Amino acid sequence: MKCLFFDVKILKCQILILAALFAVLFFVNRIMSQAQMSKASERFKNLKVLGEEPADKIGKIMNIMTESLGVNCSFCHYENDFARDGKEQKETARRMLLMTIEINRNYFSNQPISCNVCHRGRPLPDNGPIFSMTDKIDKRSYIEKSPEHSGKRVDAILNRYKSKVRQKYNTFNQTLKTANKDIVFNAKRIEPNGDIEKEVVTLRPNFYSIVTFYGKTAITEVFENGKASKQVNGSQVALHAFDELQIKREAELKCQPDLSKVYKSFFYLGEDKASKSVAEVIRATDYEGRSDLLFFSAVSSLLIKRVAADPTIIGDYTVSHSYSDYRLLNNGCMYPFWVEFASPGIKWKRKIISIIKRQK
Repeated sequence: MKCLFFDVKILKCQILILAALFAVLFFVNRIMSQAQMSKASERFKNLKVLGEEPADKIGKIMNIMTESLGVNCSFCHYENDFARDGKEQKETARRMLLMTIEINRNYFSNQPISCNVCHRGRPLPDNGPIFSMTDKIDKRSYIEKSPEHSGKRVDAILNRYKSKVRQKYNTFNQTLKTANKDIVFNAKRIEPNGDIEKEVVTLRPNFYSIVTFYGKTAITEVFENGKASKQVNGSQVALHAFDELQIKREAELKCQPDLSKVYKSFFYLGEDKASKSVAEVIRATDYEGRSDLLFFSAVSSLLIKRVAADPTIIGDYTVSHSYSDYRLLNNGCMYPFWVEFASPGIKWKRKIISIIKRQK
């Protein structure tokens, strides 16, 4: 009996310890979830419409609005106090937000609208039809085709892409895996106002990094062994899921001929004739259900643009990477020496200037 009683005490202690551990884990997970999904009202002051939205979406929503109206923050806000009321434009923006949210929730949930549907880059939208061709904003001519037609077109596009670069990419990957050495590029980042920042791009199998120097501040984006991260002067900073995905995707597509290693499924959408050159457009969905639009040149068969979207309550926050000036490096890698990035409120261009260190 004594031994049995002792075992029962031990069992009770173990149960209490496990219960305590579960309680700790529960509250830690709850705190982490709350931190990751904090409401905008907990981080920003005087939000009368967007307070219930995720805090990390507010900047994107603001950028969608400024880009759609062709204005900057001071159009609605006082620059020294963004929370302050007093501008008529801010009150109008709140009413417009309520209208847009109502439309998206109750009428067009499958294809949400944004401010740009009416404003088209103007502070005041036109109340009549637009006739001038110069007012056309990225109207694509493609339409969705049948699955059978889509499958055949996708195969043709991806096979052309592979046949153009497969041998070169295989040579590149095999060479680097054998030697395990870096390729380092000297580049410059060109801002819309003409400012130029120095950049250093490093490429090797399972690793891709870009360091941008803003004076004494170095911002580093890294993708290594399947994980993306960001640092400011060597200190790790938090990445939102969408921004982390963009770093990952840019790395995955470099020197990769087999896009099925990045995406699970593909659907052909048609031709985009609004670009500088005719492109064939594919909607590619990755293994976690996230989709990109991929634009392949009808002339060169190379990937010339990738578009991704992060949903917000007033429509998608889209980011676009355009690629050109592909060059064959002496190690067999076809690499774009010119990249243009565009999203609401943010634009820049990257030009590769020279190769600092190359694989021999």
